[in-house]
Order: sequence, then structure tokens, then C-alpha cells
Amino acid sequence: NVDGLLIGIDRDKEALGASQKRLSSFSNVKYVWGKHEDIAIHLKELGIEGDYEGIGHCILGYAACEPIPARPRKKDYVFWAE
Repeated sequence: NVDGLLIGIDRDKEALGASQKRLSSFSNVKYVWGKHEDIAIHLKELGIEGDYEGIGHCILGYAACEPIPARPRKKDYVFWAE
């Protein structure tokens, strides 16, 4: 959707660079070096405040370091909407 915006957030600068190269034909993409859990801060820095629609995670690649073990899932933390 040309009205949408994809925001790539990663702590791996190489992964961000690879994503930027791969998605270079799209003008509605922003790349942010940082932590996913700081999404509210990153959105505010991009001038995005208020209610959000369509927030989700999309993995664009693999980290260039050893994987960190995943934390246990939080009960009722993921919601699906149709």
C-alpha cells in the first residue's frame, strides 16, 4: 500500500543495511537502529504519535551474531484480528 509505512528496527547495522539494499525500490520504508521493545520511542522520533493501526513484526533477516534464547511467551500477549 503506498499510503502505508514499513519501519525496520534492528540492533544489527549490517542487517539494516542489507534490508535497505533489498528494499531500495520502495520509498515508504524507514530504517531504525535500536531495540524492538523501544518501538514507542522510535515511532515518536519519526513523528508518529497517537493510535496505531497495523503494528506487527516481520523478520527481514538473521542477526550477524549468536542468537539470544527467546524469552517465554506471555499469556494472552498476541492478538489476531481479521
